[in-house]
Amino acid sequence: MEAFTRAFLGAGAAATVTSLWRVADQPAADFMQQFYYFLAQGQSKAKALRAAKLSFLHSNSALANPRHWAAFVLYGDGWNPCARVIPWSAPLIAAALAILVLWLALRVQDYRSRGAANPGRELAFSRLSRAQRGLKARPTCTRYG
Repeated sequence: MEAFTRAFLGAGAAATVTSLWRVADQPAADFMQQFYYFLAQGQSKAKALRAAKLSFLHSNSALANPRHWAAFVLYGDGWNPCARVIPWSAPLIAAALAILVLWLALRVQDYRSRGAANPGRELAFSRLSRAQRGLKARPTCTRYG
């Protein structure tokens, strides 16, 4: 496990949490959920790890047994909290909304510039005869019989 930790720290990771022995999947997942909950609260990595271990210890369940949580150790910088990161979806959604608003504004402007802002005018115009609108009369068909 130490080689795994050294590889991450050597690659530039500030800290790693690894287990010293094999832990069952479900208790490990529950433990990591608690650990990340405390990280999200703004605690440092060391404090979040300690809080997760204490919450398991005082849980009065089968997870209170140290074999489920004592294996997890922190290597590296544990005193600084994790930096807050904006998810990539937030700027993408903001850009899509900005484009939608711009498109709608242009459509409204085009609609108004064509005179369609007054629907009564269009209705009155459509009721006029072709001659009144300045159009040529339609040719009539005659049947020869």
